[in-house]
Amino acid sequence: MPASRANKRAPAKGGKASDGVKAKQLAEQLKAVRAIGSALATSVGLDAVLAEIVVNVSKLMHAERTTLFLYDRGSNEIWSKIAEGEERREIRLKLGFGIAGWVAENRKALNVSDAYADPRFNPSVDAETGFRTRSVLAVPLLARDGSLLGVLQVLNRRRGTFGADDQGLLDAIAIQTAYAVENANLAQQVLDQNRELEAARQRAERRRAELDLLYQLEQETTASNNLDDLLDSIIVRTCERLRSEAGSVLLSDRDTGRLFFRGVSGARKDELKKMTLEPGEGVVGWVAKTGEPLVVNRPEDDPRHDRALAQKIAFPAAALLAVPLIWDQKVIGAMEVLNPKPRASGALGYDLEDLKVLTLIGGQVARAVALTIERQAKLDTERLAIIGRMLAGVAHDLRNPMTAISGYAQLMAMEPDAKVRAERCERVLAQIDEMTAMITDLLAFARGETQLNPTVVSVSQLADEAREAIGAHCNPRGIALDVDAKGGTVLIDVGRAKRILYNLAKNAVDVLAKGGHLSVRLAEDQGALSMQVSDTGPGIPAEVRARLFQPFVSSGKIHGTGLGLSIVKRFVDDHGGQIDVESDAGVGTSFKVRLPKIETRVS
Repeated sequence: MPASRANKRAPAKGGKASDGVKAKQLAEQLKAVRAIGSALATSVGLDAVLAEIVVNVSKLMHAERTTLFLYDRGSNEIWSKIAEGEERREIRLKLGFGIAGWVAENRKALNVSDAYADPRFNPSVDAETGFRTRSVLAVPLLARDGSLLGVLQVLNRRRGTFGADDQGLLDAIAIQTAYAVENANLAQQVLDQNRELEAARQRAERRRAELDLLYQLEQETTASNNLDDLLDSIIVRTCERLRSEAGSVLLSDRDTGRLFFRGVSGARKDELKKMTLEPGEGVVGWVAKTGEPLVVNRPEDDPRHDRALAQKIAFPAAALLAVPLIWDQKVIGAMEVLNPKPRASGALGYDLEDLKVLTLIGGQVARAVALTIERQAKLDTERLAIIGRMLAGVAHDLRNPMTAISGYAQLMAMEPDAKVRAERCERVLAQIDEMTAMITDLLAFARGETQLNPTVVSVSQLADEAREAIGAHCNPRGIALDVDAKGGTVLIDVGRAKRILYNLAKNAVDVLAKGGHLSVRLAEDQGALSMQVSDTGPGIPAEVRARLFQPFVSSGKIHGTGLGLSIVKRFVDDHGGQIDVESDAGVGTSFKVRLPKIETRVS
């Protein structure tokens, strides 16, 4: 073969080899472009997108390292999100500082063939990492509105330096990367807003649950008269709200400071209610003594946790939360819950949110305790006042049977017939029974018992007894008495009905002069007892009539106590009945009473 032909083939073979290398490089570049496009199209989340972009940009640009800086508007800095080729670390640069900082500040691309010869280059990063920067190509990442998103920077082209074609290619990649960053930022904003909305929803749900609980506690507090039952109910609801296995409400003794278990939820409820704690004993005792709330998620490490007390109670405590009960700037007790179930997130123990909730409930409990005690004290005071008035009333009413007894005793002393004396004796005993009933009535009320004692009685029997009892007052004074009865039987409290009738009659007798007339009408009306007591006395003054049934109001009687009609009104009210009065000056007065049939319950 001629030498000239051989010389011509050699370049041809070299050209084919060069073309093969270029083709291989182009294939790698195309592969990197597809990878970048795929990352932009399919990756979810900014980190995944940028990690894929950085790796493939280095391949595409034949660079040793690619760094992506993102712009932080808050600090006016750019910072490295991904730094390929070294451990993950964060680099922050002020705008204008270093080559990347200059690109960010000026929003212009920069191609530096010799980094150390450029005054804008910052060699401190090389000094920290041990990396040697030779050439740098950096382009800005700009949003659609032209605002800065970051900087994309490649270092050290493997062969030679970066040229115009490299810059054009990196510009194109930067545009797509900017779109990805902008879209990821928008998506992140949506995710952040969704998380904020979900957190707000959860907070609103917790607040709603707290308000519902406080409303229920308020309703129970208003309706309850039993403090122990109320506190038991409250602590059960509190344990449900705070996911707790057990809990208790303890109240302090005002004199000794000892704590008594008044509301308990969980195991050993009955045993706990028999125990007391000394001031400062255990976590809850410390809270009651100091007035400070306490969260103890590791009781074994807290010196305030009393292990001997825990053994005595025989209830292991894994975590405790306790708050003081404060009313009128005084600690009146404490409230605690124990052993919470894990949260939905898996978190264990109590936290600040739980403390806030228990503090709110503790305030409601303190108010409930104070109001219940105040209400009971008021009821006791009112009852004592009523008992006092009843004592005066009983003393007033005892004069009626005592007068009758006195009359019967005088008649008995003058009666020679033994049979008649026996009858008089029975009537004396009946009057004594009536006096005993009055006293029994008073004692029952003192015990808080105000129910009626229903008895079936005939109207005619009531009329006979009234005729005899009232006649004992009328006859010595020369007052004409007329008693009339109609109907069958009624179901009433006979003792109270007689006292109503006798008080009205006695009041009439006291104002009637000799020759006056007293009329008593008794009748059964559809199971109800109707009573009418009328006299021919001077009548009731108008100024007295408006407050006739109030205690200690009297008119026309020298020795009157003013209690008779107030007692009558109370007994009528006890029956759920009605009383009316008509009075004309100089003509007389008429009282009309209606006592409905007592409805008895079938058990």
